[in-house]
Amino acid sequence: MHFVPVLQYGATKLDAVYFVRGSAVIGIVGADLPALDPSFSTMGDYLFFKFIALEKLRELVLLEMEVPALAGSGVVRSKKGRELRWTGDSCNLIELFYGIFDCRQVNDGEVDLSDLMEIFEQCIQINL
Repeated sequence: MHFVPVLQYGATKLDAVYFVRGSAVIGIVGADLPALDPSFSTMGDYLFFKFIALEKLRELVLLEMEVPALAGSGVVRSKKGRELRWTGDSCNLIELFYGIFDCRQVNDGEVDLSDLMEIFEQCIQINL
């Protein structure tokens, strides 16, 4: 679920407070503001950028929760957080593929051996 701001078009009552440089910080909306350069920043731009940053952080956390592999790093982690990587001989891994292929356990046996190898290469970041 994404944050959808409720906009009231044409509402300009507080524009001078939020978007005019040098305006005084008022109320609880500006209570947690850091020291801003009044010649450059306004209370409103800081708050809106904070909303945007928190939304991006939320999306990143949700993405990391869904994908067990760390993007582009070649590291796969178990649900317990342990790093997993193939440390055995590649011929042992290939024998494992042949076993899965011969037992016809994937797609009711309607799969190519090369497809199985490609998926496992991607999963555990190994080049066979």
